[in-house]
Amino acid sequence: MPLIIFIISLLIITGFFFLFFKRKKLIPQLQPEKVKELLGGYISFYQKLNEDEKPRFEEGVKAFLLSVRITGIKTRVEDI
Repeated sequence: MPLIIFIISLLIITGFFFLFFKRKKLIPQLQPEKVKELLGGYISFYQKLNEDEKPRFEEGVKAFLLSVRITGIKTRVEDI
């Protein structure tokens, strides 16, 4: 009897982990090369950074875009 309870508990825990990690699937939405181009052309904060700070900011933007799903409601989502 304890073995059956253990197996059922293990299956439930495995199911929760599967659902949790499945939702966090990373979906690349923007090419990394294009991030630098868009930041340099449209973002004044980025333009004011010195050359040592820019790569760190770029990496933060890339990490954000890879981990967050952006969905347009009654609008079209574009890179800009």
